[in-house]
Amino acid sequence: MNNIVIIADDLTGASDCGATLLPYGMDVLVRLDGQIKRLGAGQSIVLNTDSRSLSSEDAYRRTAQVASEISAAAPEVVYKKMDSTMRGNIGRELDALYEVLAPDIVIAAPGLPSQGRVVKDGVLLLHNVPLAETEVANDPKTPVTESNIHTLIAHQSNHQVAHLSIGQVRAPREDLVTELRRLAAEKTAIVTADSVEDTDLRRLCEASASSGLRVVYAGSAGLIHYLPEALGRQVQQPRVLGELSPENVLFVVGSVSTTGRSQLKQLMASGKNITFIEVYPEQLLQKNFPSSDDWKRLVEKAGEASDSGRHIVLFSSPAKPAALDGNDAIEQSDRIAAMLGELAAFIAEHKGISRLFLTGGDTAVRVMENLHAGSLQLLGEIEPGVPYGKLSGSDRIAVTKAGSFGSADVMEKALVLLKGVDHVEADYRNYNG
Repeated sequence: MNNIVIIADDLTGASDCGATLLPYGMDVLVRLDGQIKRLGAGQSIVLNTDSRSLSSEDAYRRTAQVASEISAAAPEVVYKKMDSTMRGNIGRELDALYEVLAPDIVIAAPGLPSQGRVVKDGVLLLHNVPLAETEVANDPKTPVTESNIHTLIAHQSNHQVAHLSIGQVRAPREDLVTELRRLAAEKTAIVTADSVEDTDLRRLCEASASSGLRVVYAGSAGLIHYLPEALGRQVQQPRVLGELSPENVLFVVGSVSTTGRSQLKQLMASGKNITFIEVYPEQLLQKNFPSSDDWKRLVEKAGEASDSGRHIVLFSSPAKPAALDGNDAIEQSDRIAAMLGELAAFIAEHKGISRLFLTGGDTAVRVMENLHAGSLQLLGEIEPGVPYGKLSGSDRIAVTKAGSFGSADVMEKALVLLKGVDHVEADYRNYNG
């Protein structure tokens, strides 16, 4: 596999998916502007379309435009990053790739068993609970009310969609290859698939790669983990990050997921040298927030913490905002992310903070935009699914994390890395997720 292009609909998903390629010696760049440059051997570009909360047709158009640019670059592999909890306009974005890139088939397997995302009989279970019965059903921007991935994608797509059961996925490889070829010959556009264990994703990759079909792959950070080896790449020696000078760290927590808030509470209880600053929706939703007294007080508090050598955690309150000016939930959520991102970037620039931890895709991209960073060069992972990299145009190092990803102490691990350590090694040979 010489090069690969990944298309993601949000920043943290783009980063965690791209980071799975680092163990194979690939140079991985996450671009915020959705523009693809010429690809060299061993290079990967991850394009963030930022389309998760767009209307289905706007998401289709944006993905189709990116697909046209990708086609001209002629990468060996195209991978569509799907949210592992099925948020967004997945069916229509897969339609765009199928129509513009004209593959024989699209393989869509969003499962990530190592992170508690299992697909059985078409139903996506999040930590053993059907997806539509979890907090994802109440997402303020992109609620998911259907647990069956085949049903969900078929409802969104304008093309024929089929499903592979766990029995078909675990059949002898030649049988699975025969089934994929049959479906492609019948003009099935998208094939969803069960995955109960991580090895099921490996089977899908190996069968697809040996089928002789032109395949667009679609999945979470799970399916892509097995794709490089299926296409002939080998794991390289662990990457080593050289010494980082001691720095203050700015955490920006925009996600209000249950997992993310538990991680925040653990950091609060750690007794570290940290100042925690809660920002309320009513503050962020003010029409002139950057010129408000609230803005000045928050900046002053962060500045005092930085001047005294303390790390800073800037986090959005989980309190639900009251409806203001008739804005709907999506508009309010966008405004909250935009203002939190602008505030965090101002603090980082004003106090010269160059170590960042960004969680929540919308917030992370707004912070980077306000810091005038057009891309993120991935360097490694703190743990599987939680990457870090260097922002373009500066010496800033940032960790990005999807709200519902990571171990209980992931924020403490990030603090150890970012505040300055001798070196960090990541032994990918022992990674099985």
